Amino acid sequence: MTVGISSKLKKTKKRRMLMVYSGGGFQGSIQCLYIFMQQNTWELISHISLPFTQRINTLYEKIQNASTDRFTINDLSVLDYRITQFCLEAIKTLITPLPTPLKKPHYIVFNKPQIWRGLNGEGQEQNYWDFSSGDPQLIASTIKVPVFTDFIRNNILAGGPGILPLNPGTLSIASRIKGKVILINIGMISHVTIVNVDNSQILADSDVGPGTCLLNQSVSDINSSEAFDRDGTMASQGKVDSDCVESLASFNWFGITPPKFTTAETFTGLLKHDSLQALSPQDKVATLTALTARIIYDFCKKEYISQDNSFSIYVSGGGANNQTLLEYLTTYFDPVPVKTIEDIGVPLDLYIPLAFGLTVDACVTGNAVPWQSGSTPLVSSIGRWVTP
Repeated sequence: MTVGISSKLKKTKKRRMLMVYSGGGFQGSIQCLYIFMQQNTWELISHISLPFTQRINTLYEKIQNASTDRFTINDLSVLDYRITQFCLEAIKTLITPLPTPLKKPHYIVFNKPQIWRGLNGEGQEQNYWDFSSGDPQLIASTIKVPVFTDFIRNNILAGGPGILPLNPGTLSIASRIKGKVILINIGMISHVTIVNVDNSQILADSDVGPGTCLLNQSVSDINSSEAFDRDGTMASQGKVDSDCVESLASFNWFGITPPKFTTAETFTGLLKHDSLQALSPQDKVATLTALTARIIYDFCKKEYISQDNSFSIYVSGGGANNQTLLEYLTTYFDPVPVKTIEDIGVPLDLYIPLAFGLTVDACVTGNAVPWQSGSTPLVSSIGRWVTP
């Protein structure tokens, strides 16, 4: 059955794929993208982003704070149900205004919202594992199209740390640019991909350090009604402590050889650093903003940047809305201009889900997608099919 789905899609020259992608975790969102593919070209037909409801956020927070707030199996079941219904609501909201021929995609890509991902110790072994929420079977049966899902789980079963394969989609997006390009995605974590578009080669691809995770926590500690530094306003009111930036930048994780992948929890200890604690609230946010830009620049300089500056830079992710952060990046990379991904027709918040969606389409239509991280993978694909 699943082989038949892939074979049919491979023969479908004009494909419509609807992707449901989770921003993940507490205060996250569901992003829906409707993508049209024809041979080697793609078009983003429509997209929406819906923040999780307060009920979902409350359950997420309760489960993630299990050490201080008890939760039950019923809580997990309720979250699973609400996430699924919320995804269906997002899908229907996206497709309802579309013309009748577009109301039914050929297939749906469902990246389940993650509740937890990390190391799980059994005996003397340490293995990555994940816990996610959402029912792809209910989505397939309701919309009446096949669903491709379980990407994080399959990456783990293939020997990886539980990451989404993005490179084929990244190459497809980067093909709209010429020469060599540095793609910087600033979400909770900063991720850098360096591409030579001329020969379709990925030169570097790695998490590099904190994105907005430390900024968000610092702002929230100062003002509980704010979840992030809107437009970088608070950072713009503070003064960067250069000595503190230098001290924080010596954190050992930054020196690990790439490629490397991490979570926000890796960097939370930096908020307790003595040199940071001594600063005023505004100076603290300004310094953390400068640290984010500094770590990104240091990675690019070490891994690629040449003396002739023959590359372009495009920034995406929620952090790209932080104007102060963009100013710091501009200063570091001068004289090379720092642009946003919107300049090539990709909304700021959609680079990762779009790259992932294009990667999945490459896989299901028979193209090779590098995704195995181990020598003896336990699965044979980046995901699994669920039929209506």
